[in-house]
Amino acid sequence: MNIAIIGAGFSGSYLAHKLHAKGHDVSLFEKSRGVGGRMATRYMENTQVNHGCNTIQTTVKEFQSFCDSMVEKNLLEKKEQNAYTATSINGMLKYLTKDIHLERNTLITSINYDNQQYTLKDNNNYAYKGFDFLILTIPSAQILNLDFEIDKNLADKLAQVHYDSVATLVLTGKNIAELDKIQLSKMKHLKKLYAPKDNTYVIQMDRDFSKKYRHLNKNSITPYIVQEIQRVVPNFKLYNYEYFSHLWKYGLTSKTLDLPYVYKQQENYAICGDWLMGDSVEDAFMSVENFMTLESDFLESNFMHLKELV
Repeated sequence: MNIAIIGAGFSGSYLAHKLHAKGHDVSLFEKSRGVGGRMATRYMENTQVNHGCNTIQTTVKEFQSFCDSMVEKNLLEKKEQNAYTATSINGMLKYLTKDIHLERNTLITSINYDNQQYTLKDNNNYAYKGFDFLILTIPSAQILNLDFEIDKNLADKLAQVHYDSVATLVLTGKNIAELDKIQLSKMKHLKKLYAPKDNTYVIQMDRDFSKKYRHLNKNSITPYIVQEIQRVVPNFKLYNYEYFSHLWKYGLTSKTLDLPYVYKQQENYAICGDWLMGDSVEDAFMSVENFMTLESDFLESNFMHLKELV
């Protein structure tokens, strides 16, 4: 089958890898400049910073086995029995998609299903045609924003999924040593503070702060994070560091769909992602595994039918 996947976070990248291994032709569409999603790595000051997902936790043996296989390929490092990290966390996703046709910087806005074929259009009105199957791995809110006809019952369920945003500021440079971590940890709206490198801090703001400013873009939110820092470190000056901010509008799932995946057999499309059952990389992995396992008979029979038609 010729399969289109929208979203190149872990769910989309892992799906593309699994489907390609089964002989399907896969095209992966990503609105950003590369794969990663929240498994994002930023290069700055001659260093690499994972500013979304920094550590992967495992609770099920299938996912732990997968992570161990990534360790063997030097794509992950095992910190302890059930925890993994990497210098560049999105290196694993680059590996998973190395043989996949990837359309970067491509924001899909319209999807049409006609004569058992999907046509996708991007924000420049460029059309991508001839797909037999469609898989959406983007957040529910982004699915609902698409010009795509889905049944009202599903649309109502997707509208009930809720997210918490996460605002992040990354600081790096030689002056980090002068920045008091103990004082920083006293920030009123701090969610998490960690130092992945000796010269780097990643500051994640809490739910209340991130919700208040979620209407802003990643650059506009910077002064408000700086104000929070200056309340506990009055002499803090942003210009002493190399920095960038990011706002994960769909960073955490506060209300899930409570389904491992969605599959619409008549319309030949599916939805996978961490937010269906939670918000972790393991949740994304299990969503894909459940879909690939439970719907394998259909995928294989449809694939064989299409091969016979060629």
